[in-house]
Amino acid sequence: MKTNGRAGSKMSLIPTACVVLAAVLFLASQPTAQAEDPNYWTGAGGGNPALWSNNSNWSLGVLPNSIDAIAVFYNSYTGLSNPIRMHGSRSVNQLNFSADADADVTISLTSAAGTTGQILNFEVNSDLQAPQINVDADATGNFQLGGTGDTELYLRARTGLTINHAGSGTLTFGQMLNTLGTVGATVTKNGTGTLIFAADNDYTGTTTVNGGVLLVNGDTTAATGAVSVNNGATLGGTGTVGGNITLYAGGTVAAGASIGELTVQDLTIQDGGILDFELTSNATPGTTYDRLVGDNLYLPSGGTVNLKLSGFGVQSITGGDSFTLFSGTVHDFGTTTVNIVNDTDWTGGWQVSEGSSLVLTAVIPEPSTLGLLVFAALCGFIRWRRRG
Repeated sequence: MKTNGRAGSKMSLIPTACVVLAAVLFLASQPTAQAEDPNYWTGAGGGNPALWSNNSNWSLGVLPNSIDAIAVFYNSYTGLSNPIRMHGSRSVNQLNFSADADADVTISLTSAAGTTGQILNFEVNSDLQAPQINVDADATGNFQLGGTGDTELYLRARTGLTINHAGSGTLTFGQMLNTLGTVGATVTKNGTGTLIFAADNDYTGTTTVNGGVLLVNGDTTAATGAVSVNNGATLGGTGTVGGNITLYAGGTVAAGASIGELTVQDLTIQDGGILDFELTSNATPGTTYDRLVGDNLYLPSGGTVNLKLSGFGVQSITGGDSFTLFSGTVHDFGTTTVNIVNDTDWTGGWQVSEGSSLVLTAVIPEPSTLGLLVFAALCGFIRWRRRG
């Protein structure tokens, strides 16, 4: 019997269509997290340490690991008290710590203690939304990315990373923030919380601090992008800031976390910027009082810099004691007004001078001034006795 060539071709397509349909049905049956679906850590899979890679630890039944993934830590499950190990490189668009994230969380970028090569990538999602880390204002836990003992590991943001941290605890980057060679990748810090860069970052984009505190405790010499500290924000720490800093009105640079020494490159202060120093004695810079070390300090010519002095615990300050607040070249000192806000126990005066550095000296009041103070105190005492 003769066969029609066209009919034979049609019949040969039937098995192929069945294979394609079967593949589609199989893929549709696999668990996938949609871009808009937050994936909550439940810790239900247990383990010590708990594993990011264990699907049973996540509310959607599949680990967050895509450019659209939103990983959320939201409660105080027992699983949060263990270090959470990545067990492989992972990708997310958002990493969130929600309102009731009250347990401390450490996300270790390793498969097991001492292993290397695990990466947490922060990615632009399918809708071209830049990556974010969000900490809710009611979250009280301390959160750390990169655990103790991790070595040669990276947090990689391939583009601008925005960190919205309003919680009362700290958010610590315990390992390097690297950008996979992406030129100009940036970091923006918003919110009232404290962000700590504990490692040696090398991203080259700008850093903008819009609120709260950024503590640079690592050596970020290789992170050469410009740093902006805006109104209401504070930059501090005990490490090295690689990029030149501009301090705007209402913004603060405060070396240390408490007392410490912060190394900078160029620091430019706009009119109304604040330098905050804690003093106990002039014995050892960086140990008994705060110090900035840098190349150049540019004061606001024709403007005002606010110098806030504070001290906690036992203070030992006497007249004539000097403190080198900035070790480096100082510019425009003669045309700048220095407004001193004294919150220390020292009841004398302060004098600021500039040579090769910016120096603060405790000053004993002039005899005439001292006499007036004694006279005023005596008058007050007499009035008190008469009322008695």
